Amino acid sequence: FIEISTLQRSPMLWRKHNCRSARNQVQIFSAYHCHEPISLLFSEPIQWRELWDDVSMQPIPAAESALTYFLQNIFRKKSFRPGQIPILNWAMQNQSVIGLLPTGGGKSLTYQLAGLLQPCMTLVVDPIKSLMKDQVDGLKRMGFHRTVYINSSLSFKAKQQAQQKMRTGKALFAFVSPERLQMDLFRELLKGMFDRGIYFAYGVIDEVHCVSEWGHDFRTSYLFLGKNLLEHCRTKTGKVALFGLTA
Repeated sequence: FIEISTLQRSPMLWRKHNCRSARNQVQIFSAYHCHEPISLLFSEPIQWRELWDDVSMQPIPAAESALTYFLQNIFRKKSFRPGQIPILNWAMQNQSVIGLLPTGGGKSLTYQLAGLLQPCMTLVVDPIKSLMKDQVDGLKRMGFHRTVYINSSLSFKAKQQAQQKMRTGKALFAFVSPERLQMDLFRELLKGMFDRGIYFAYGVIDEVHCVSEWGHDFRTSYLFLGKNLLEHCRTKTGKVALFGLTA
């Protein structure tokens, strides 16, 4: 008796069959291996060509077409929303940028697309724990599982696992709270990553209006974010590009 189960994955268990007359039973599965994901390779950020024409105030057609390919095939969006390409234009040339878009205007997509097109890690500072998890879950739904978040909602073991993925280059996006960059242990983690050849391209600050003198009462640690990101999130050469987003 031979059964072929090409879609069967886990657990790979024998089923009970009413086939007592068969002397031998064979069950065939497609190949499946539970293995540790390979580490990513990191290098200095790529400086992509300009995407935006400052004279006509329009996107450059060839560049827009190339980016739209990724937008449609990865993010399942038909076209860019107003304001997204100018933000990407600065970020993909490794320049610091502030993205000011309406609520629901696609702010997250700008750093996600830019980060995917760099051979580097992206650190995202977010003040809201639930939003961190939502961002990670959203990336995983699109097929990007090399994302981690670290906040007080995680158990000690889960935090250690997330930090280990960062330390060994198995994460492309990492989400943390602003206070974490003030912790000596986390700073040591970032230094060790640089020593192992794991580099950053972007330091993303969500709710960046909190950096201002009149907005920092929400989280005082925001006042030091620019300094901390530039000092501790290191690129292979030069300084990390700061990527501020707010509505």
